[in-house]
Amino acid sequence: MLLRFDQMLPALGGPFNKITAATLTLSLAGMPGRPPVVDAIRVYRLKRSWNEGGRDGVTNYWAATFNSRYHSAGSNALFWTTPGALAPQDATLLPNARAALHGESLVISGLEGVVADALKRHYENFGLLLVWQTPRADAQILLHSREATNIALRPRLSLTYEPLAPTRPDHDLGVTCIERYPEYYAWKDAGSYEQKMFRGADVGILKQPAFADVQKQPKTGDMLQYLGIVKNHGAQPITNFAYCWRVNDRMVKTGAYEAVLEPQQQAYVWYSHPCPPNFNDHRDEWLTLHVEPGSALVENKNNNELTIFTKARATGVQADETSRAFYQSNYNAFGTYAFEDWIQFQHLYWNQICMAKSRIRDVFPDGALPRVRVQRVAFFRDGDMAGPVHVAFDWRDPRYDGMWGWDFGALKDKTALDKPDNFFRSTLRMCEPSLIHEMSHQGFGLMDVYMMTMEPAQNAATGAGGKVALRDPRNPAKFLTNIGYWPKYRGLMGGGDTRYTPDHEGTTLYDDHDLCGLNQNAAYRGGFFGDYLYGIQTNIVLRILDETGKPAAGARLTAYQSTYGTGTGVIDDTKVVFSNAVTDARGEFILPSQATLEAGPVTLLTGHTLRDNPFGRIHVCGFNGNMLVHAEYGGKHYYYMIMIWEQNVRFARGARDSDMRTWQLGPDSQLETYKFIY
Repeated sequence: MLLRFDQMLPALGGPFNKITAATLTLSLAGMPGRPPVVDAIRVYRLKRSWNEGGRDGVTNYWAATFNSRYHSAGSNALFWTTPGALAPQDATLLPNARAALHGESLVISGLEGVVADALKRHYENFGLLLVWQTPRADAQILLHSREATNIALRPRLSLTYEPLAPTRPDHDLGVTCIERYPEYYAWKDAGSYEQKMFRGADVGILKQPAFADVQKQPKTGDMLQYLGIVKNHGAQPITNFAYCWRVNDRMVKTGAYEAVLEPQQQAYVWYSHPCPPNFNDHRDEWLTLHVEPGSALVENKNNNELTIFTKARATGVQADETSRAFYQSNYNAFGTYAFEDWIQFQHLYWNQICMAKSRIRDVFPDGALPRVRVQRVAFFRDGDMAGPVHVAFDWRDPRYDGMWGWDFGALKDKTALDKPDNFFRSTLRMCEPSLIHEMSHQGFGLMDVYMMTMEPAQNAATGAGGKVALRDPRNPAKFLTNIGYWPKYRGLMGGGDTRYTPDHEGTTLYDDHDLCGLNQNAAYRGGFFGDYLYGIQTNIVLRILDETGKPAAGARLTAYQSTYGTGTGVIDDTKVVFSNAVTDARGEFILPSQATLEAGPVTLLTGHTLRDNPFGRIHVCGFNGNMLVHAEYGGKHYYYMIMIWEQNVRFARGARDSDMRTWQLGPDSQLETYKFIY
């Protein structure tokens, strides 16, 4: 069994901790046959990387199996040195690890050294291999994995530790960035949206983005140059250092930098490598640069190695002088004092947790297929940063898929950075979700799913206080209240459903709708926004059942379309999609298609096609992505919402042209109690 706990550094607030006890608890799911002899279990520390999921005989690209570290049906699979990973190159036996049965749990102690080493060199945290060598074929142990629906049954690593005083060695050699050349231009909006009025709001289509006629990606086999930037973050010179390049863990180049590297000075090392195929999946090629000082020096090792995915989208990161000084004065999750290390940790967390762990069974079981890398870190003077993404001179450089900058120099009260409750101080040694949220907009064109809400009016007399004002059909002199929507299991972009299955809990990672955009657009560059919203059925049937489960024949329907975020603030009669519609004998009604205001289907450069559909001209920010259906049946009033994001996910699950939505009437959808606000 393979087991790994990722990202222990932010869990402990950085590396400055002394681990005094580390115990792994695995919950028993059963013990078929005779009781096992658990002292036959051996625990190994894995020395090579692997990817979670999959098993022999099941197609699950790039996952670990008994034979492979990374399974593939093609020729690029990566294997263990020997099947089962028991070769010395794959794993090392932990002689102090002991297994014992305690009630309904298998408990393994003696893991202090493994955890301590993971805090010192996070990039060597490959996890554990558990091997039970027994001739008794009738003895088995069934264990719960992290997919157990009961959180208490999942693997648990319990640590006892003592916080240590942070240290800042005089020497600190680190890899700050790996840049890839040549650089290609992403798409860019330069007034390229063709705007047309749709239900009282401007709705644009990005038909002719800037740089549409230039090459976007290298071609398979093109030779790429990688520039590794190595920096002395310390206060003392470093006389020389050795370096090593690896591709998919295979050593491809070694060398030595023989010149003296003065404090805050950078050195540059190169490596050339051909471009791999298949930009639809970024996970299957990575490049690593490792550096070590030529002589034994006391230094932090957590920044001595940097890995990038070679096909990942590129970000451009900038900071002004005040921001740079802030991160040089406070240690990050790696335990180092450098803005470059802090931003690389954020990208590591983004790839290793947000991308990889945002898994939805049966539709996105491997999470997100794209990855992201820092192409360049640049520093500017205070006052140079401007605009909504805080970059120098508000210039959106098309070489990057997305950009973001830090302009602490613009703060009126810079002493706020010193306060313990300051937001940026609180995110020094953890993931900053707001950063990943914003850069998901910039680098991947993900939209805010919460824009599809219909937050209700709060005042029945005036309609004021909410995002919509809708007349009460029972009393047109008043406005509806308590008609709102905010997804309970929303994700990083503010909506959707993050649960692995409906039986699991939600997470704070990407939701199913975010994964629609990430995975469908993996092969493309940045520049388009919300284009994946166009993946919607042209034929949507609403099937209504009464409170007993029988077809609600003859229900009278009216539907309103949202314009949240467009400045109108009112859902009135001009937003009526249809009215006085009646369900048939089966309780069904086909939502009428609305025109997109185009002469025919419009296919974007990313392959998404907008056709006439029940929502019409879809706004890429989701502003008009919510349809509120009012049903009058049996003298009662009911309400139901249909959102584009739901249809996008159903589209990804296979409902390409047609889809049926079933709505059972009940007290939760009556006017007085219809509250989807959590």
